[in-house]
Amino acid sequence: MNYKYLKYLISLCSILVCIDLNAQSVRQKKAQEFLRLSGLTDYTRQTDEIASAKVDEEFLFIENAPSELEIKAIIKLYLTNKNVNHHITEYIATQVNEDLLNKSILFLENPINEDIHGTRNRSLTRFEKIDKAKYVNNFDMHSVDQERFNLCVNIYQLLKIGRMSESVLYHTLVDVSLGINEHLTTDQKKVESEIISNTEGMFTDQYKQVMMTNQIANMMYVFTGTSDNTLRSYINKWHTYDGEKTLNIMQESINYAYAEILKEIKNHGS
Repeated sequence: MNYKYLKYLISLCSILVCIDLNAQSVRQKKAQEFLRLSGLTDYTRQTDEIASAKVDEEFLFIENAPSELEIKAIIKLYLTNKNVNHHITEYIATQVNEDLLNKSILFLENPINEDIHGTRNRSLTRFEKIDKAKYVNNFDMHSVDQERFNLCVNIYQLLKIGRMSESVLYHTLVDVSLGINEHLTTDQKKVESEIISNTEGMFTDQYKQVMMTNQIANMMYVFTGTSDNTLRSYINKWHTYDGEKTLNIMQESINYAYAEILKEIKNHGS
């Protein structure tokens, strides 16, 4: 082969590799921006605490578990808020259509979205935390401003707040139970479908009602200084094609992240 031609091919390959790496870097940055703007981290931030509590609960009912400390360490190694967010970003960067991702980021960058997101997640003072806890504990949906209450219900349902929160909790519990089950001895293992069914049974209508009431009470408190017209504009913004597609990306990325973590837990040491 001609030396100059070979040199040309090598140079061309180097350029293509650089272009590909640069494109991956851009996609990664966009995925991280989506993660920040979407508020997904607000749903996943308690993963560590939920997983830790569930692990301890599981071992209360397992007699003579082999390598209990080792299994606990495996679960806590992978089932973390940081790892969940890593896989969410991975999904968005590699699985989401770039044009759709760009549109979703533009949608999330809308001032009203950032304003409401900031209001919902702003840091509260010690006094505000105590005041909010009292408000939520004594919340009576029949004695509050009904127009404001209906707006908060609309936001809760439209943004699938309950479904997102429930999804994170469900996947965390299932990952713990199936992960532990994978590393038990054969005679201690349970049928996986039974584990999944038992976990699903926890999410009763009563549980969902309590979750919704608490979430709406929280919104009623934090939106005290936000006008009804602003909340209506926020609802109208999400009640669009771009809003729906953005929510789909959020839900699918959650499903992907916890599925990947379960694989990591099961495959540990193999």
